[in-house]
Amino acid sequence: MAIRLAYLLSLFDTFLKIGSRPNVKSLLSKLLKISISDEDFDSWIEKNSSTSPFLKELIDHNSFFQAIDYDLGKILPFIFSIKENEKIIISKVSTPPDNIKISKSSYLQPEKNIPRLYFFVGKEIVLTDESTGKILDLDKDIAHYGWVINAIRAAVSFYESIEDISSFIRNNKAALNKINSMSSGHLKYLGQGVSGAAFQLTETMVIKIFSSSFQYQKAKEAFERLHKNPELAKTEAMIYDVGIIGQYKEFPIYYYIIEKMKTIFSLPNEVKNYLLHLTKLVIGEIMQKKDRIIPLKKEKNDMVIKNEVHKIAEEIVSEIMSFPQFAESIAKINDLLKDSINKEKWFPSLVEEIIMKAVTERQDLHIGNLGLTNYGEFRYFDPAHEDFTGRINS
Repeated sequence: MAIRLAYLLSLFDTFLKIGSRPNVKSLLSKLLKISISDEDFDSWIEKNSSTSPFLKELIDHNSFFQAIDYDLGKILPFIFSIKENEKIIISKVSTPPDNIKISKSSYLQPEKNIPRLYFFVGKEIVLTDESTGKILDLDKDIAHYGWVINAIRAAVSFYESIEDISSFIRNNKAALNKINSMSSGHLKYLGQGVSGAAFQLTETMVIKIFSSSFQYQKAKEAFERLHKNPELAKTEAMIYDVGIIGQYKEFPIYYYIIEKMKTIFSLPNEVKNYLLHLTKLVIGEIMQKKDRIIPLKKEKNDMVIKNEVHKIAEEIVSEIMSFPQFAESIAKINDLLKDSINKEKWFPSLVEEIIMKAVTERQDLHIGNLGLTNYGEFRYFDPAHEDFTGRINS
């Protein structure tokens, strides 16, 4: 027990100290195609702390994403983060994306082999009229498809023209009409990630538009698994539909409809921090039990899978809750979200879902993909994840 506690405390303390620094260093290395030492990276942060005072805070405590879509071979010239509804961009080029209204900008001084970079802060430009969902730049006959502009620019490129997107709309009206008909009003733009954009379809459903065939395949697998095997319901976020809208240039444009959740970024920042550490502890516990999880990947009986996942989850929850430090973190989340969380079920359910992701090999579980459901449990709202790596990118 003492050794186990020492291991968990060491893991927990490491996450508290380093935050997302290794992740940002790794992303910068990939973006610049260079190797960056810890010493050079720390020197780079300190050198630029005066011109960009909150750069160090962001790198220590916030999540950065790499703007790369491996499936399409598309590499954008920046990495980005999100804080309080603003996008923070570290870019190789001096011109920011044209869908960001810049409020702050500066350049980041070079250090050793890290070249001069550019730092932008701003809010995403929502091209739709919030009251009507229409865009003035579109012709009147297709103005009620205004949400498609944000969707295409998120799924393909920030720089796609209105003319090309208008042609896509006219060529795919049947599929787009189906989506519009499901909406309780106009589709409300919620935001975008690396591979697509999300819109509120109804009070209980969200639609994501994207162009990754890998993500589409994983969404299809999740949809079929959940609908053909009701015993697996609530082991992950419910997907109501998945399909293809049409072809935009060389890119297929896909969609899936998923249950609506509150994003992690809309919750108190303390909740995000506690969840980041707890989910990493769960991953560590899963790795200790991989000999029991790996055989489930080939198991054909869904009830056997469900029962074993439930049993392993109970053991992990019991082990983590046996340490006051971690039980206190869970209690604090319960207190912070007391009006919207299922205090008894949310943590066991989250552990079950992470195990299910391991079983189905979708384990690059980013904290930004967590959402809080209407029934008070956390779910990963992106069904496509990379193969199991035994860690969570932050």
